[in-house]
Order: sequence, then C-alpha cells, then structure tokens
Amino acid sequence: MESSNKVAVDTNMLLAITQFNVPITTLIKEKLGNTEFFFPTQVKKELNGLKKELRKEVSIAEKIMEQEKFTEKKVDAKNADDALLELSKKGFIIATNDKELKKRIQETKGKILFLRQKKLIEIL
Repeated sequence: MESSNKVAVDTNMLLAITQFNVPITTLIKEKLGNTEFFFPTQVKKELNGLKKELRKEVSIAEKIMEQEKFTEKKVDAKNADDALLELSKKGFIIATNDKELKKRIQETKGKILFLRQKKLIEIL
C-alpha cells in the first residue's frame, strides 16, 4: 500500500480557503498525491476563538475539515505555532502561510506547504 503524506494544517491556511476562494485540500492532494490531513488541538482552539468575527470563514473551514476527515492531534505545546513545529519535527508537512512559523520550521529542516499568489501551493 502506498504510504500517504501527513499534512498538518495551520489556522491561516484553513481561513485562506474562503478568503481567497482556494480549494486548499484539493491543491495539496494534486501536489503530493495520497495525503492525510491533521490539525493540532491548538488550531481548533484558534478557530473557535475567531468564530465571532470570521463566522463564515471558520464555518467553511470546519466543513472542509469534516469532509476531508482531518484528524485531531494532541500536541503538548502552548500555542498552534509551537504545536505545528513539534509535528514538523515528527515528519509532518506543515501547511501554513505564517512567515515566522515557516522560518522556524525551515531551521529544523521541516517541510512546508504554502500558498503563493493566492492560488498556488508550493512546497519548501
């Protein structure tokens, strides 16, 4: 059986689905092939915290997470960025547009997926 790529998704990537009208999960699967999606518990907390001001974006993100069968990962970290960095060290590819987080992951030789020109998925 072909092994699948493990992609952990950051909050900003989930919100980009609506903000830029980009089918993030479809693009990632086109780029990587067989893919499993994950999110650290901290990302869910961030999404819940944004529900008031970004109701539509969060609701669409949650719907996609459900459709694509995202798996929640419990990571011992104080925030979403630290949790994603930890997952990166365990071999997960991190999907984020956060410049600071991308830099931290690159320093640990982790793999990153990001959105370029609001429509292309690139891998670092």
